[in-house]
Amino acid sequence: MRKSKKKILTIAIIVAVVVIAIPVGLYVAGNYYFNDAHIYEETWDFNLPRNIKEEYSAKTPQDFRGEGLRYTVFHYEADGSDFIKTFESEKNEQIETEISAILADLSVSEENAPAFSENYLWKHIEKYDDHLYIVYVAADAKLYLVQNIM
Repeated sequence: MRKSKKKILTIAIIVAVVVIAIPVGLYVAGNYYFNDAHIYEETWDFNLPRNIKEEYSAKTPQDFRGEGLRYTVFHYEADGSDFIKTFESEKNEQIETEISAILADLSVSEENAPAFSENYLWKHIEKYDDHLYIVYVAADAKLYLVQNIM
């Protein structure tokens, strides 16, 4: 009788571990695959720096094709990274206006918006009718990604 109790206890422990491990594993994998940085990388085919930390995010509900607006702010110390070497350095009022319109649609507060009064670097990527604006403000050590997929 003792052997059967041991067997039942062993099976119960294995089942409990599996029942706990599968949802935890799916949760961790889902958070990695569906985080904002990964979505930008997959959608726009580029790699973000690894030393970024997400600070703020806003988006519209997206349909099954991924259409909509997405805005994410990352903390980023540019420490000589190649990532921003191709960015433009001159202020661009058109980019500022387009980004501000998207942020207004997302109801982003001024404290979470890029400080266009500071010097900033920027890049605009266009694919079909879709747009990605990337703004880096060194004074704040923030990287702003603004996406409009139509």
